[in-house]
Amino acid sequence: MKPDAGFGALHDVFAKIDASLTKDISLAELAFLSASSYFHFRRRFSAIAKEPVGKYVRRLILERAAYEIKISEKSISEVAFESGFLSHEAFTRAFRRQFGQAPAAYKKAKRQRSLSQVAGDPQVMPLRFVTVPAFRIAYVRYVGDYANLPGPISSHTLTKQLEVVAAGLGLSAARWVGVSNDDPDITERQKIRFDLGIVVPDKLDPKDMPVRSIAGGRYAVYRHHGAYTDLPQLYDRLMNAEVSRRKIRLRNAPPFESYLRRADDATAIVDVYLPVRG
Repeated sequence: MKPDAGFGALHDVFAKIDASLTKDISLAELAFLSASSYFHFRRRFSAIAKEPVGKYVRRLILERAAYEIKISEKSISEVAFESGFLSHEAFTRAFRRQFGQAPAAYKKAKRQRSLSQVAGDPQVMPLRFVTVPAFRIAYVRYVGDYANLPGPISSHTLTKQLEVVAAGLGLSAARWVGVSNDDPDITERQKIRFDLGIVVPDKLDPKDMPVRSIAGGRYAVYRHHGAYTDLPQLYDRLMNAEVSRRKIRLRNAPPFESYLRRADDATAIVDVYLPVRG
């Protein structure tokens, strides 16, 4: 997959969608944020996202709901209403169209898979729990399989682009962060969104670069010593075995990675942060 070159042009639109998945989203308001007519906005969005805006929004709403079902003890009705559906039945129909099974069957299958992975992976992974303040990153977005960009690989176009940005802002020593926006157990590989960024001070306005906030709060942290290419499998163990083994209650927010030592080989050091409740 190629870097999502058009993402920056509609960053405000994508950010608004991400922030409004539990609310009504006005397509007219999104068009206004794009500074273009409704007709041209829809064409631009489809060209960049590779799907119509309405379909994109519905997919993210249902994927967020699927993740909530996977990680929480909420009832299907609670998740349905939080996702903006007026009835359990309407939610079930939409969910079945997207994932090929009813929410209750989906939840049961995910739980069985976690229990199976715990049984097959008895090694306890060392975690520490920390409170992290909110912070901002200037970032570039990659859309595609995590395996194709599992970290800031030095030869990758996006890594080089971010290095130029960091140098231009006087932030060559800034902390690098990767945000895994989607669960590969839920989202199709070619539609997964990965944000690679550098931490920027609150008062700094990096012009022409998308900026997003990383939520503060409690996180479970695992320190990885090894290659970036090991990270997708590591996430699978953490999210589907370790979380279940320890009965950790996750928040419905993206995990992120802090690259303590950037390297393309096994000398890389990465802290993986999983957002937890409480």
